[in-house]
Amino acid sequence: MREIIEKIKDNTSIESIIGETVALKRSGSNLKGCCPLHHERTPSFYVRTSAQTFHCYGCGKNGDVIQFLIERDGIPFNEALLFLAKKANIELPTRKITDEDVKKSHHTSNLKAATKVFQARLLANQSHAITYWQSRGLLEETISDFGCGFADGSEIDLLMSIETKRSIGIIHSDGKTVFAHRFTIPILDTTGNVIAWGARAIGTAIPKYLNSPTTDIYEKSKVLFNFAFARRYIRSKDEVIITEGYSDVMICWQCGIRYVVATCGTSLTEKHISELKRLSADSTRLFRVVLAFNNDDSGKKATIRAIPMLLSVGFAVKVAVPAQKDILDVFAKDGNEGVQQLFSQLKDGVNVLWMK
Repeated sequence: MREIIEKIKDNTSIESIIGETVALKRSGSNLKGCCPLHHERTPSFYVRTSAQTFHCYGCGKNGDVIQFLIERDGIPFNEALLFLAKKANIELPTRKITDEDVKKSHHTSNLKAATKVFQARLLANQSHAITYWQSRGLLEETISDFGCGFADGSEIDLLMSIETKRSIGIIHSDGKTVFAHRFTIPILDTTGNVIAWGARAIGTAIPKYLNSPTTDIYEKSKVLFNFAFARRYIRSKDEVIITEGYSDVMICWQCGIRYVVATCGTSLTEKHISELKRLSADSTRLFRVVLAFNNDDSGKKATIRAIPMLLSVGFAVKVAVPAQKDILDVFAKDGNEGVQQLFSQLKDGVNVLWMK
């Protein structure tokens, strides 16, 4: 295994990986920049290209490209190694494959295939399905970045067995389609694999929003939407914005706010908080959570419920209260400036709890 690890490192440019996160400038024989692992104004982070290592004289963290990913993304060694192996097109030795591994692999492949079908149908129904989101301010690029699609009601015709369609959550037990005439948004696990979908009705269908049912690999009380992509930004900033809706995350991302996630149609749970605790476990700073739920009765109740849960584990808690119903409405009225202003005028969570 040691030989494989060295081969992966030999075929990986540490400056390229680190350069995805921070701008590096030449400093003698090394590269220099502000540390992506802690906040600093004066650059003290060095990359030695000859040794393919990094060292920060500010926070003291150092190591190779694998260690950098572990520090930046808060992921275990195996996950960092797998990421780099895929990037370098190097196959890792496989452990003994169990029946459960095979089942999960098939499940993931079927979810990915269905997602591609949804995406193709969105392109085929652009005038019908995309117009709504564009009217709310989402750009086509943003819609594409999040892998969105359209379920036109013909999912039952996918070349999969009825049992497979049920297992991945696209048809009900009675054989009827789950997401008919809805805009679909893939929900990913921590490694970036599709595990479910959120969906919004196009038109007047009720309920307006739907989530995939619970499956062998998806339980909404455990999953934070956009966590796979936001994780590095959350870890770097020691801060996370938690919203109520997928579209709120998408519009924040479009406005350049990347440390944002959403609950999947449910209130914040202990399992969500555990995921955030793992991300902040070795931080030397106070981890801050900004709650940005909808400005309605259910959103206010969810906020009041979440504040003591977050305070009890040592997080600092702030609350963003949209002037309109949600963040997407803020953007529709006041654009990027309105969204940025929303997160610059935060209320202290303890005060919100006290004044309820």
